[in-house]
Amino acid sequence: AEWDDVTDALVANFAALRSLPELPYLRLSGGKDSRLSLALLQAAGLTDGLVAVTTGIEESPEVECAAEVARVVGVEHRRIGPPASSETRPPEFDAATVWRRLRQHTYRYEGAVSQWDGMNDRLVQTTVNITGFGGELYKRGSDGRLVDPGITTPEAFASACGPGLDVLGIRRPMIAEYQTRFIDDWISRSLEETHFGSLAERWYVDYRLGHWNGPLAQSKPGHITLAPLASRAAFVKQMELTPQARASQRLMFEVMIRVSPELAALGFMNDTWPPDLISSSPIPVATKPFPATHEPSPSTMLPWQLRFVQHEAVEIKRRLDEADAATAI
Repeated sequence: AEWDDVTDALVANFAALRSLPELPYLRLSGGKDSRLSLALLQAAGLTDGLVAVTTGIEESPEVECAAEVARVVGVEHRRIGPPASSETRPPEFDAATVWRRLRQHTYRYEGAVSQWDGMNDRLVQTTVNITGFGGELYKRGSDGRLVDPGITTPEAFASACGPGLDVLGIRRPMIAEYQTRFIDDWISRSLEETHFGSLAERWYVDYRLGHWNGPLAQSKPGHITLAPLASRAAFVKQMELTPQARASQRLMFEVMIRVSPELAALGFMNDTWPPDLISSSPIPVATKPFPATHEPSPSTMLPWQLRFVQHEAVEIKRRLDEADAATAI
């Protein structure tokens, strides 16, 4: 009965989208979060006219998986990205667009409200999108290192927090020491208010959800983001579970088998349900990842950030040299 209540709360979140003048696009990937969003849109009766979009090249296995998910539900699917690549000529990287976006976002974090929020003119070519953002609430957060069962002490938790802060190895010693002290202080303060088993969720809420929700994420050039998967009512129930049950994505599983058994049975991109949920499921569910047929070349699968650095290395170095000569940075 409690899982039914959680499901009803999430369906109500999505049903509220009926108040919009037109249905937003659904950003659909090959993972669990956006698929659960689609399942809840279906349960709320909002799939008529819905368009699911996936960013990627035509040969992307994620695009392939998302298209199959959309087909199962019966909604239109569109791919956003370059034309299909060939083995000899990968799609040309659009560096100009990245530079433009960097200029747009330069001052975005200087205030609690984006500068674009004060615009009075009609927004042109701005889309409203539903994303699966917030689904990480039901996975203990977005950093898999922090939900490792081997983390049983505050010291181990602090150690797991640290490496992700300097993936390029460029921190100055003074900054590294400050960040270490900051993490230690945050853990000490948090343990005064909550128990150790909730640290992973608190870290996510403080330093992921809090920074990527609200005006900073939702009001920016190009699109407005809605995250109806983030539900306080559902998260409160999530926190009644043991850390092990939270890490196994039990809440997402229970909701999906109620609202869309067919989507629960379809494999995810490079993922599936945990063995304990599969063995106890009252209905057939996915036991293997989605069987993608596409095998894209490595050059097309690099993160756009790395492709940008590789493509624009000369220009980036020129700008750094200019900053070095003209500023005290």
